[in-house]
Amino acid sequence: MNNHFKTLEPLIKLKSNIADAEEFHAIVNVVFHDVEAKYYDKLHQDMWKSLPSQYRLLVDNIRPYLTNLRKIKLLDIGCGTGLATQMLLEAGTKELIGKITLLDTSPVMLNEAQKRSRKWGKETEIVNGEINALSGEFDMIIISSVLHHIPDLDSFLKKISDLQAKGGILITIHDPSSEAMHSDIYLDRCREFTEYQKQTKPALTLADRIINKLRRTFWPQNYLDKVNTILINKKVINEPLTGEEIWSVTDIHVEGLPYSKNDGVSKQMLTDALSAYQLINYSTYDFFGTPISNLTSLYLKKEQELSLKGDLNGRNFSSTWIKTK
Repeated sequence: MNNHFKTLEPLIKLKSNIADAEEFHAIVNVVFHDVEAKYYDKLHQDMWKSLPSQYRLLVDNIRPYLTNLRKIKLLDIGCGTGLATQMLLEAGTKELIGKITLLDTSPVMLNEAQKRSRKWGKETEIVNGEINALSGEFDMIIISSVLHHIPDLDSFLKKISDLQAKGGILITIHDPSSEAMHSDIYLDRCREFTEYQKQTKPALTLADRIINKLRRTFWPQNYLDKVNTILINKKVINEPLTGEEIWSVTDIHVEGLPYSKNDGVSKQMLTDALSAYQLINYSTYDFFGTPISNLTSLYLKKEQELSLKGDLNGRNFSSTWIKTK
């Protein structure tokens, strides 16, 4: 079995009718994201409420490098419902961007992104497929919450380099940091915040308990049931996958899942793979393991202080690069 899928081997032997791990991974990913598209914006609303501030910081970092770029050709890889491009435009790049290409393997996600793109007032191209379906060169490439889904990051990033024009800007955002994942500082902060929540969490009313029970019963399990139904009907699996098993496949570098690599995305790996680039800025956030929209005022202040210090022990990272070769 390809080493990039090695951790999935026990799951494939247990529940898959498809022996080829790459094929299994690809099908589960597309089916999952097709179903998730309907729920995506609501499921991830905490994350998307938190990220605009990170996008503003990213744009501030790259602004000095944009002086020679006009009518930028932007590529959004793994665009999902188009939220990443929208936040990038709203962060101060709208006047510079001429054409937008949205790429995703999920046709349903792309349909949602196309709907959102009608409000941008930009020429927009929709491409359904893998990164190898693209050709040409792009002035700016954004990869938002995507790297942790890619089994073979080295090959993926080399293809990114092939698609980037010299002098172009590469942006990555919202992927788990391998370095932080194995940092005692980060893990201690997560434990601290968890303990704080236990001590300060108010008692739930009867109405709250009923609502929470309904949410656990019907949301988001209903969409996971839909994923399993489709996979069984397609004869991809022989029995339903648990949520953790599905996410092991789709989020293969994310920690805490039974069949994922549990390794995050390493800054050193990025630097090695992006040898044609110069790093502009690398920063981390979510220092307590949760989006800022979930923080109390006390921990929001701590989060902001750590960000200002340039602390690199945040769970998620963003990076900006310029192609120099």
